[in-house]
Amino acid sequence: MTWAYVVTSGEYSDYSVLGVFSTRERGDAFCAVYNASEPSEQARIEVFALDTPPDKWNVTNVHMQRDGTVLNIVTHLELQVEPPYYYRQLNTKDWVLLWEVCTADKERAVKVVNEKRAQILAQNAWGDKAYLSSLLRSVEDVT
Repeated sequence: MTWAYVVTSGEYSDYSVLGVFSTRERGDAFCAVYNASEPSEQARIEVFALDTPPDKWNVTNVHMQRDGTVLNIVTHLELQVEPPYYYRQLNTKDWVLLWEVCTADKERAVKVVNEKRAQILAQNAWGDKAYLSSLLRSVEDVT
């Protein structure tokens, strides 16, 4: 799969694309120069797959509790999978894991997230955002 390294800055109405690069190194080089010249507005790299095949156009969000209870499953059309994160459940204040899986198959998505949940629990790391990040492979490694 081929990747585009899109350098962006800002948020919401100030969001803008500053450049698109064929390698992370070129994007990083641009970010370094831009960030040195614009200290108040930091650039960052967003990675997108080029010519994503149709079977990868659907993303399923799974919201799962520590005990494996699925609170919500939503499938939507999306070309970029967001990193997983925890949020607090309003009524109990317990951590809930939200993980996006690149599939329209809800059963498969739940199975994938449940396997990640088991890995997190095996390390006694539920709610540990740093450990959650360590479970992720770089998007460039996924083919």
